[in-house]
Order: sequence, then C-alpha cells, then structure tokens
Amino acid sequence: MTASSVASVSVTPTTVLFSLMRSSRSAVGLLGADVLSVNLVNARHAELARKFAVHGSERFTPEEGWEYLPDGTPVLTGASASLVGHVTHTVELGEAVVVVAEITEVKRGDPGDALVYRNRAFHRLPDDGAPTS
Repeated sequence: MTASSVASVSVTPTTVLFSLMRSSRSAVGLLGADVLSVNLVNARHAELARKFAVHGSERFTPEEGWEYLPDGTPVLTGASASLVGHVTHTVELGEAVVVVAEITEVKRGDPGDALVYRNRAFHRLPDDGAPTS
C-alpha cells in the first residue's frame, strides 16, 4: 500500500505509526504478518507509489527493485530507507485502523529528492525546497 503519512512516535523504542482502511486487502495482509517493512521512497519512486495506491495492481515484482529478507519480508532496494519491524498496537477509528509499529532494523539507501503528495498528485521536492511536478 502507499501510505500518505508515516509519523515518528518514539526514539526508544524506535516506533512509527500510519493508518489504513480496515477493509483493504493491505490491512488484512499487514495486520496478519509477523514482520513488516515501511519503505520510505523518494522522487524516483513516484510511479511505484501511484501503482501501490491503486487496488489490484501487480506488486512486489523484481522489475520494481524488491528484494526479500530471509523471512520473506519485502524491502525496496532503492528506497531512501527501509524500516523493518512489527506491529505493537492497533486502534480502530471508524473505517480506518491506526497501526503502531516498533522498528527493529533500518536499511539505509540513497535519499534522493523528496517525494510529497499534495492536491491528489505526487511532486518532487529537490534540495532547494522548490516543489516541482
């Protein structure tokens, strides 16, 4: 899935949170998994982020740059960072589920230009801070 927002919760233990629709296939898979990865993408991944935001698109293909950890967890090799961990808490709010995950491993990559989502579109945010489409 493509999360429009991932937030840091705590440094010790390293913890992040995000939300997803409870009825989505992503929620079923993610909430049933022992391990998860949160891949922080950059501007090079705009098309991949769009693809993962659409229901039913083919995902986790080798052409997209995925590799698998020994336990089968997918990580995006070109991501700015891949955060590997497990769900510690969930909170159901309406149709959404807020997921809190403790991060146990960080795989650092090339930061690249930032990718932001604004007004229903992805935009590249270069180092100078001036957004481009």
